[in-house]
Amino acid sequence: MKTVSVTRETYKAMLVDKVIPAIRAKWPRGETKAVKIQQDNARPHVPPSDVDVVAACKADGWDMEVVFQPPNSPDLNVLDLGFFRAIQALQAEKHSSSLEEIVAATDAAWDVVSTKTLNKNCLTLQRCLQEVL
Repeated sequence: MKTVSVTRETYKAMLVDKVIPAIRAKWPRGETKAVKIQQDNARPHVPPSDVDVVAACKADGWDMEVVFQPPNSPDLNVLDLGFFRAIQALQAEKHSSSLEEIVAATDAAWDVVSTKTLNKNCLTLQRCLQEVL
């Protein structure tokens, strides 16, 4: 297993080569092809006007667009609201000393995280959305 630094180029390659094709493959047939891919303002993220990203978003009749998260917007990422914390707490109990052990501990944590915990995270997201509305 090899670690990779997340640079703008690696992020862009993942977006163009993996994320956008995966969205296309999983998108329900007959639905609109207008999709916004929202990213926060982290340094590795690509500018929405990047020529390669725009080309990938517009290929094959799709109307995808990469957009930045608006400043001061509420955090509506359900992963940040608790999924990662729940899994990380279980994973940390394993005291891993190598990358392979960390990955194995994280996979094991995902397998045992309670559905009740995951449901609570979804309810938290629902409450956040109610406040936004």
